[in-house]
Amino acid sequence: MIDKLKEKGTNFIFLMGGEPLLYREFGEIIDYVKGKGMGCHLTTNGTLIPQFIGELRKVDLLMVSLDGDKRGNDLNRGEGSWEKITRGIEIAKENNIPLRINAVMTKNNITDVVWLLEYGREHDAYVGFTIPAQCPSVKSASDIILSDEEIISLHKKLLELQKLGMPITLSAKSLKHVLNYPKSFSELVYKSEKNRKNIYPYECCYGRYIVFIDAEGSIYPCTTLWEYPEVYKPKNIFRDGFDEALKNAQTLPCWICYCAGGVEWNEMSSFSGLVHALKFTSTQV
Repeated sequence: MIDKLKEKGTNFIFLMGGEPLLYREFGEIIDYVKGKGMGCHLTTNGTLIPQFIGELRKVDLLMVSLDGDKRGNDLNRGEGSWEKITRGIEIAKENNIPLRINAVMTKNNITDVVWLLEYGREHDAYVGFTIPAQCPSVKSASDIILSDEEIISLHKKLLELQKLGMPITLSAKSLKHVLNYPKSFSELVYKSEKNRKNIYPYECCYGRYIVFIDAEGSIYPCTTLWEYPEVYKPKNIFRDGFDEALKNAQTLPCWICYCAGGVEWNEMSSFSGLVHALKFTSTQV
């Protein structure tokens, strides 16, 4: 599968989960990816970093999930997880592994934004803020999922903090896209809508330049459509063939959603996006 991605011109492989460090041969995957001349980024919950520090020294970027201070993080991720995660981050820094912090924002940790950014600055790590997808499967956690109003308030705060030079991964243009999104955050903008380019001038790049492959071999264009089977039905590289599954992920009815990720990747090809990217990567050298 990695050979196929290399043939398609893939520059980076992102190893995600679940938790990739639970896979016994993840170190061999890193070696294989690097041996093909591709960059390798890995996302982990951070608790197993000390046990696998040798393998993790080989990645180009280690993305660690940390959701805030001890209280906010442990409400999201379980009691005692904060100590394990922050210890893992300390060990990664001691071994000069480039870091990024990912925070999943809920009602539990909505007040921890400044704490996270100060922690990131202390550890030379930019911080990304993720909002759980507005989809049916999160109804079981509806008591902690942010409302549209809380999401807007969060992104206003991030925009203000970014102007102050705080280490936020998203560009100002991406943050403003969320703030100006004219629909509910549970709704998509479709290619069939005449005013789609007024909402956002470019088609989302997910599916065309970025794809997600699950453990069973199904290809998804993005994590949002993972939870919208009425909009997108994946094809599988083993049952349908790699090329067919990839082509399917590139043929989408949607144009853009509220998620800042699609805007951010499009922005990377612009001059302002390049400047932001260089600033982001300068701390990862």
